[in-house]
Amino acid sequence: MSDKTLVPPGTETCGCCDGIAASTPTGLFNRAGLSAISYRIGDYGQFKESLQAGLSSSAFPELADLRTRDADDYTLGLIDAVACAADVLTFYQERVANESYLRTATERVSLQEMAKLIGYRLRPGVAAETWLAFALETPRSAPANLPPEPGAFVTGIPSALTLPAGLKVQSVPGPDEKPQTFETVEEIAARPEWNAIRPWLSETRSPAMAPRRPGLKACATTSRPATRWCWLAMSSSTTRPPTTTGIFG
Repeated sequence: MSDKTLVPPGTETCGCCDGIAASTPTGLFNRAGLSAISYRIGDYGQFKESLQAGLSSSAFPELADLRTRDADDYTLGLIDAVACAADVLTFYQERVANESYLRTATERVSLQEMAKLIGYRLRPGVAAETWLAFALETPRSAPANLPPEPGAFVTGIPSALTLPAGLKVQSVPGPDEKPQTFETVEEIAARPEWNAIRPWLSETRSPAMAPRRPGLKACATTSRPATRWCWLAMSSSTTRPPTTTGIFG
């Protein structure tokens, strides 16, 4: 009930004056640090109640003869439609307000537009990469007593094949995880005998240029017998870069 509404003394809490004052717009207050803010000045019920209260207001004497409040009346139907439209508009107004702040925004495009205000441009998404190792089934050998006729022993396992680009490989998900799908980026030639090839686990590197630095020789023996490692670093005043050699035995 508005402060400007005049009611008879002693009837302030009896409820007989309910519905004669507008309930919109409602007051808004949002404390700091919220993950979502409230920005609606009313909802469908409040808008409809405010419009119906306006029918009884002395500020609109032209509506004094409109005494019906039946829902099937054309005027009440128009009020209902306006309340629905206002409810939708305030809903989207609240969503726009939330997307205008960094803490309350939920759409990626909102963060992108806010970042543009300071000249920042988001980089495009990059797919994850991983190394894959394929193992082929080894063709079975024909029995020794099999006749040498063509087609007497067919396994259906090729001796070599080419894995096409775009071949999909799916990971095995762990607890509470989803499987990840990867695709090969190029064709891969594969043979069953290549299953035994081990990856190259080391790489030769040359130290940076360091002329006129004294040589360093360090040897150590581990706790295991007959196991020794030795690093030898040599440098000189020439333009040739120093070399590092590792000896294991």
